[in-house]
Amino acid sequence: MNRLLTQGRSFVLVLTSLVLVTGLVGCFPKEDRNSRGVTTLDAFKSSQARVQTPYGKIKMETVKEINGQIEYQTADGRTWRVTPLRQVNGAFKFTDLQEVK
Repeated sequence: MNRLLTQGRSFVLVLTSLVLVTGLVGCFPKEDRNSRGVTTLDAFKSSQARVQTPYGKIKMETVKEINGQIEYQTADGRTWRVTPLRQVNGAFKFTDLQEVK
């Protein structure tokens, strides 16, 4: 009987540890990637590389992610920020264009 209680406690301890560890792993932030493993930054760069905006081409060397938004400069020297939204198909759509002053 005593051996059965000891094994039961060991099982509960192992199970509790396993639940805690797997729960903690899910708490750490991950890079935002779509279903194909592309980050929002990569998606922006690949989809906007050849785009001619009303303010000139996007300077790809200035593209960076800040607080979940994509920030970049155009050929005229102005800085812009867009918000990436994940669509149902896993692709990203970039919305809410704002000039950074």
